[in-house]
Amino acid sequence: MNLSQPDCNVTVKFKTRQCTTATGVWTDIAIIGWTVHGGCGGFDSKTYFHHNFSGLKEYVILGLLSDFRFTQGIEACPDSRILANVYSAACGVWVCCEYTVDPASAVCETGWNGPPPHYGTAPTKVKSCKWQSCGTTCCRRTYSVCLKSIPSGNNIRDIQLLGKEKLGPCSGESQYAKPCEHGC
Repeated sequence: MNLSQPDCNVTVKFKTRQCTTATGVWTDIAIIGWTVHGGCGGFDSKTYFHHNFSGLKEYVILGLLSDFRFTQGIEACPDSRILANVYSAACGVWVCCEYTVDPASAVCETGWNGPPPHYGTAPTKVKSCKWQSCGTTCCRRTYSVCLKSIPSGNNIRDIQLLGKEKLGPCSGESQYAKPCEHGC
């Protein structure tokens, strides 16, 4: 599928399956990759430890949901719940080193007028922490897709994120003594 809203041109590769359950028909879409052909440089992106936000990824997901031809009809809002979108999220863990600074070990040069560098007379604990990646996990982002009437009399697709769910463990979780955090 090609997306080309106004300047950004992207080709999206995806797989689908349709599931019939007691609550209705669901379409699962797994985006397996996309190729940017140009004009997409203005999207925001932010990485904060294991949380990764990409405006381009959001554009691809929402563009795909807007243009996708569902085999079942799209119902009027709020009765329709059509899609589950699967993607990978990063995982990470804080690892720390803790040690004690003994005030008796301070060596100050002649002329030093300030307090000892550790600011006290009792031993002080110092804890230094570092963020480590521990792989990826699979997340399911569930969307509702329905038809909404607008004042002009036309219908548009209303796309709402219903929730996010972690579907499995982080791929590198066994390397650490504590559980990894995920960016679902």
